[in-house]
Amino acid sequence: MFPRPMTSCPFEAGTAEVSPLVEMGIFSRSEKTKEQERFYLLPGMGGSALRRKRKMMLRWSIAAGLVVSGILALLLYYFSEHSR
Repeated sequence: MFPRPMTSCPFEAGTAEVSPLVEMGIFSRSEKTKEQERFYLLPGMGGSALRRKRKMMLRWSIAAGLVVSGILALLLYYFSEHSR
């Protein structure tokens, strides 16, 4: 609760004098900090789960692209052979 004593270098971490109001948390929090504290991630939205989810989506996208392009290729081939 009390201010920390000053040392030779006031810019060292944890050594600068701190106001009691800041220590109590009255003036230390900004709106952005409050928003970040309120924000939370659901499963699959961050970290390794997000990478795994994106990797799976990439694989399914590639697979779907190959299937669609194969179907289009077969349709083009069919119409080019049977239009004569």
